[in-house]
Amino acid sequence: MSDWHEPVMGPEVLDLLDPTADGLYLDGTVGGGGHTKLILDACADCRVIAVDRDPEALEEARQTLAEHRSRVRFLNVRFDRAPEDP
Repeated sequence: MSDWHEPVMGPEVLDLLDPTADGLYLDGTVGGGGHTKLILDACADCRVIAVDRDPEALEEARQTLAEHRSRVRFLNVRFDRAPEDP
């Protein structure tokens, strides 16, 4: 896990989301990528749109999520400005 941020309530997040193979998830404040990594580790085929307005956070998330790169789309925008159909 990244030294940049340790996700809190990871098991609770996974329990509530219950990631599925055809799922597409939005992490509106991806930060260092901790919660997104948990989602991608829990589900071999699901995908995540990783959004953050901080370019340094996105760079950290790219490193944290390198092994899942084909299933993540990174967007450097505010979450309320993320496109509806990325």
